[in-house]
Amino acid sequence: MEVKRHLSTRLKLLELDYMITPVRVQALRDIGVIPLPGGEMDVRRGDEFEVPRWQAMLLEDLGLVEIKEKDMDLDEVNLYHYREKRTQAGSVLQSIPQDFYYRVRELIRKLNAEIRRNPATMLLRDRETVEKNVLEIADTRLAKIIRLAQAGSEEQRERMMPEETLVYNAIRAILDAWREYISKIVSPEVEEDVKARGGA
Repeated sequence: MEVKRHLSTRLKLLELDYMITPVRVQALRDIGVIPLPGGEMDVRRGDEFEVPRWQAMLLEDLGLVEIKEKDMDLDEVNLYHYREKRTQAGSVLQSIPQDFYYRVRELIRKLNAEIRRNPATMLLRDRETVEKNVLEIADTRLAKIIRLAQAGSEEQRERMMPEETLVYNAIRAILDAWREYISKIVSPEVEEDVKARGGA
């Protein structure tokens, strides 16, 4: 379906943009010369520098650097879940970081890595809680976004994450096309009048 393909492509572009955004890292040991966007750098333990996020994640997985950004954690996910569910009935979106879904994915990736090293019950429960709460956050916000799109409201757009803005715009476009179609059914004389005057 064209709308789905278009939305999927736009979501992938957003993800690509996130992955090439520079992040600050600190070397955990001597690395030697590595390629950076501004040229090569001889990296020594304790050095701080910026690399694209994809490169930072790779270096972190290799145990060479620590990403200096604060990680998302279970408590933060629980807090956003509580706030969003508390206002479930209306169409008021709670303020959530613009990179929420990406940071959640990173949290789940790290939990999965910890579970592979040590499959403790507590870690499994944490991952299950994160997954459940994020799905509920996404579903609750989607219901609100649909209501906002149906009402044609723009007032909550600044609280939408980039992915949600794409969904909102797609829903608005579908609803507008549907309303135009119904309008032509109930008022066919308007369309015919436009054609008769050479407007089509």
